[in-house]
Amino acid sequence: TLLSEGLVEEIGSPRTSKGRRPILLKLCGSRGHVLSLDIGLSNINLLLSDLLGQNCYSRQVSWNQKRDQLLPVLKRTIEDILSHPQQERQRIVGICLAIHGVVHKEDILFTPYYHLEHAPLKEELEQWFSLPVFIENEANLSALGEKTFSFDVSNLVNISVHSGIGL
Repeated sequence: TLLSEGLVEEIGSPRTSKGRRPILLKLCGSRGHVLSLDIGLSNINLLLSDLLGQNCYSRQVSWNQKRDQLLPVLKRTIEDILSHPQQERQRIVGICLAIHGVVHKEDILFTPYYHLEHAPLKEELEQWFSLPVFIENEANLSALGEKTFSFDVSNLVNISVHSGIGL
C-alpha cells in the first residue's frame, strides 16, 4: 500500500550470505506531510513537516484559552494550510495535537491553563478533515522527537520549560 501510494520507494536489494535477499525501502519524505499543532498557553504553534521530519512551514496563531473557541481556531488554521497553493505538492497524511497537560490514550484528562478535559478534538477534527488525528502530551512528544531525530538512546529524560515544566 505504501509503495502504491508513493510514500516509500525501493532502493535496492543487497546480497546476503544466507536466506532470501531483502528489499530495502526508504520513505519518500516530500510525498507526505504531517501537521503538528502545539496548543500552548496563549498561542498555537503550527509546524508542517515532511515524512523525514524536515520543517517545511511554521506559523503561530493566538487564541483566548476558551474551550468553545479552540475547535473553530484549529479548523480555520488547518483549512488555511490545506488551501495554500503549494498544498497540491504537500499531501497531509496526519495531524498531531500537543497538549500542555495530562493525556491518556488520546483523551485529555487535565490541563492546568485551559479547560479541555475530555474535549472531543480528535473525533471532531478527524470527521472534519478525514485525516487521522493524534493527541499526546507536549513533553512526551518533545522527548519522542529528540529520540527519533537527535539522540537514539535507550534512556532519555527531556525537560520542557515554558509557562510550566513538563517532563
